[in-house]
Amino acid sequence: MAAYELLNFLDRKIYSAFNWSSISLLGNTSIGRAAIFAPFIAQAILISADIVSQFLGVGNILWLYWSLISIFLAQLLYWVFCPELIKRYQTDETRLKSEALSTWTNHDLERLDRNFRRFFYSPEGYSLSFGCKTRDAIELALSPSIGANSPSIDQSADAVLRFYSSLTSTRTDTDIDWEVVRDAYERNPNVLILASSDIATINREIKSRFGRYLRGRDDDRTWKVHALEWHYSVLNKRSPRIILLCGSLYAAGSAYFIYYALHSIVRMVAVTAMTLTN
Repeated sequence: MAAYELLNFLDRKIYSAFNWSSISLLGNTSIGRAAIFAPFIAQAILISADIVSQFLGVGNILWLYWSLISIFLAQLLYWVFCPELIKRYQTDETRLKSEALSTWTNHDLERLDRNFRRFFYSPEGYSLSFGCKTRDAIELALSPSIGANSPSIDQSADAVLRFYSSLTSTRTDTDIDWEVVRDAYERNPNVLILASSDIATINREIKSRFGRYLRGRDDDRTWKVHALEWHYSVLNKRSPRIILLCGSLYAAGSAYFIYYALHSIVRMVAVTAMTLTN
């Protein structure tokens, strides 16, 4: 069991270190785009192995061949699987938010916002489960913490139930009283976040992010920024195994060139040193 948990931990750590935006720093360059010609160059090198070895001093033609093929495969995976949004903006999340807020329609942003809320209740998000909360259960959860300045139990229950129904709705959520929903969350997070274990065991960052989202929902710009940040984050981590494979192929393909460059530098330094001593 301990070994399984360790492997799971390492698996998450490895995947968290890779994302499409970091791979795009190479994939979007001129060198990356030129990788389309790599198979043809590799084949020409293989056919002309003796000439390349004699005039360029390349010792292992087969390594050079497979290095070029590896880089081509990595670039092919990047072209096919990297989301277009990441290809366009790479690591510039600030530019994405600036352009999206001025050019995307409210309908598009509201769709992202609905998906963002569902994200908190999905296994792909924070591994939280969305359970059916009856009105009685909501009122029972809120009643011990009701204060003099708090909305009434009926008002809170109505707002929370509307929030729940919005998770499966496709319409604009104009009828949700976000101030009341936020008040209900701050009095008892269990009302909005349902987990298999006690609320106290949920990661503090998760609760904090959800709380920030609710607090900013009244501001027209803030909720849009939250939704865009989430959208970028999800796309950036899409298909983690493909990202890992793509990065590994880039690294493997570049290894020969790095090795050969270092080898050549060392050889040049050695020759220069011998010449000077003579």
